[in-house]
Amino acid sequence: MFACGLRQSSVGLALGAVLFSLCAEAWCADDTTTRTLVSLDIPVTLSSTKAALIAIDKCRAALPADVMKKRLTDAEESLAEGLLIGWSYDGTIGPLPRRSLQLAVAERDLNPNRQNAPRFDPPQIYLKSLTNDAAACRAALDSNDEAMLESVIDDLTIKAQDCLSHGMGRTIPFKVKTLRGQAPDRGWTVYYKWLTVSNLTADEMPFPKMSTPAFNDLPPGLYRFRAEKRDPQSAVVANSETKMCQVDEAHQECEVQVP
Repeated sequence: MFACGLRQSSVGLALGAVLFSLCAEAWCADDTTTRTLVSLDIPVTLSSTKAALIAIDKCRAALPADVMKKRLTDAEESLAEGLLIGWSYDGTIGPLPRRSLQLAVAERDLNPNRQNAPRFDPPQIYLKSLTNDAAACRAALDSNDEAMLESVIDDLTIKAQDCLSHGMGRTIPFKVKTLRGQAPDRGWTVYYKWLTVSNLTADEMPFPKMSTPAFNDLPPGLYRFRAEKRDPQSAVVANSETKMCQVDEAHQECEVQVP
């Protein structure tokens, strides 16, 4: 499931270098999370992941010091541990254990050869979801939109929990069924959009094949799904309902009603 290449790594390094150069600003002057993340030593094959997390962190550090910032910090640090360090936790499925990124780095440094340490960037679709979280966080900051910021926190938390319970940076086989009432209705193109960017200008992405069901490998997170069907004779487009669904180990399918 992991994807890595020289081109991807070079892009990640270039982006990372730009972001690291910004550390002279107030962005990371007095923020422990930021300093720890920026200085974290990782393999070059994780550079795109680190750059994506730093983009999220720059927005987080700019938030006012309140409960929302604390919750975003917790979610970001947990996900950074999963994607860049690897959990030393025993793998028992349960709520995320809370500890600082600093402590996670210290534990890794004491045991640098842990078998569960991540080696490569996740697939591009996963990195794209992190880019969307950064964009949504910036938009929430600019517009003081707490609901959008809440969706970013939820998305990062879901990803961190999946890293802890099932492995770092994975995608999940997900299916969407198109139904008319209780009966399957075939031939619909299913589209998905990350919930965090639902209010932003962002493209929907189609599933590779028509329903029903339609299948795709998606990163853990929150999504909006819909389906459409074009009449080959009249070119009239019919649209399904739009439905929010969570993607994780416990939620691997979604149903949308069609007219």
